[in-house]
Amino acid sequence: MGELRGPDRVITLLEPPRPAGLTSGGFRYQERLVAAIGAAARRITVNQEHLHEHVRHLRATQPSGAVVVDGWFADLCDRPLPAGVTALMHMQPHDRTWAADVERAIATGASTADALRKHVATVKLVRPGIDECFAPRPRRGDNSLGIICSGTISEQKGQRRLVEALRDAPGPWRLTVVGSTSTDPEAVARLRATASTCPVTILDTVSPDVLADLYAQHDLFVSLSSSESYGMAAAEAVAAGLPMFGLATGELHSFGRNDARWLLPVDATDNAIATALHGLMSRPDSLRDSRGVAVTAPRSWAEVAAEFVAACR
Repeated sequence: MGELRGPDRVITLLEPPRPAGLTSGGFRYQERLVAAIGAAARRITVNQEHLHEHVRHLRATQPSGAVVVDGWFADLCDRPLPAGVTALMHMQPHDRTWAADVERAIATGASTADALRKHVATVKLVRPGIDECFAPRPRRGDNSLGIICSGTISEQKGQRRLVEALRDAPGPWRLTVVGSTSTDPEAVARLRATASTCPVTILDTVSPDVLADLYAQHDLFVSLSSSESYGMAAAEAVAAGLPMFGLATGELHSFGRNDARWLLPVDATDNAIATALHGLMSRPDSLRDSRGVAVTAPRSWAEVAAEFVAACR
């Protein structure tokens, strides 16, 4: 990372203000990334109406530095992103006008990278890392089959759909849903109503260490998200040793071993999801035997940081 050392060669990552209570894989990617790069990088919060002005100021005061703009600005701003910046894209934006003056982008997932190449000249793929706490641990829990999902609670993430699929599942089973309960209160209310008569525990966002401990108390990770660029939550669960069931979106197809990963098409019907999930749950001992089997070593954030700095040069 030597080329970016020094007060004028720092990587500056500009982010919009984070809504209260919001956590996401994208924000955590940026937090871990800047921490891993160290003194050669910093994060600055900027309101979208001041983004262009702030980029001009950085260009004038640190002409040798790299300016990286959080891709969320692409949906927040009503004009193209500033010229000369590197756009850090976790998802493909809804509108393509953001890319009019952008020549370089960094994508955190392969599907996003493929989409960006239609609009941006240079696109680098820098996938997320995995926190060290997400490593296989011995199972801790009762005799019921423990199922867990993690992610901001919303209709798109599919938590309510999962509860519906589990309603008549063979038991005993229990479900733990972990995710922000303040981002989409209506989705949370619908989830609570659907889960009111089921063995479901709903937890607000927890720290990675606590989440890793929860994974040790469960037997299967489920993701019914209908759209992912990468799938950090699933990658972390698999790194922690959990077998996975879900929809084939993002890069979930590449996480873990084939014999501990069961994916359905994104357009799978509720019936198909319930049938496949019930089939897995009818073999709890087999599922438990899949825990921690041949988990490959995950990428460290130090590796991600080195790739990211190289992509910014």
